[in-house]
Amino acid sequence: MKMLIFGHGYSAGFLTPALIARGWQVSGTTRADPDRVAAAGAAPLIWPGQRDAVRAAIDGADAVLVSVAPGSGGDPVLAAFGADLARARPGWLGYLSTTGVYGDRQGGWVDEDSATDASGPRGRARPGGANWRRAPGWRCTSSGWPESTGRGAARSTRSATARRGGS
Repeated sequence: MKMLIFGHGYSAGFLTPALIARGWQVSGTTRADPDRVAAAGAAPLIWPGQRDAVRAAIDGADAVLVSVAPGSGGDPVLAAFGADLARARPGWLGYLSTTGVYGDRQGGWVDEDSATDASGPRGRARPGGANWRRAPGWRCTSSGWPESTGRGAARSTRSATARRGGS
């Protein structure tokens, strides 16, 4: 199984060794720190920069995790690779967000269907991840930490039971 992680930063640095221990091959994009990505055990891809190599990783990926914050112009991964992802149709697509999009719920539960109520700048930027969940033909899981519980999307990804929308 192969996973491509867009934005291989802090969280992916913890996720990658867990995936590798379960037999996954992981590649991850970074803007300028390939040594950090490699130290976590992932094959580094420079993006922006190595566009063809990233496209090849998309084509070979069983799963794709996006951990890149949207900018003022929208989601940079969708803008640069949305058509490639739609063509390749990896079996699982996840969007690693921040719980800040839901605002202060006073300890209450939230999930992907909860209304957003962001108060800080990071939370206000992240609802762009909703574009992933609404992309035609995709069932995208948005999570604060996909491996934390071993349930839901993490379990279905490991057991190869995750499905694309409409299948």
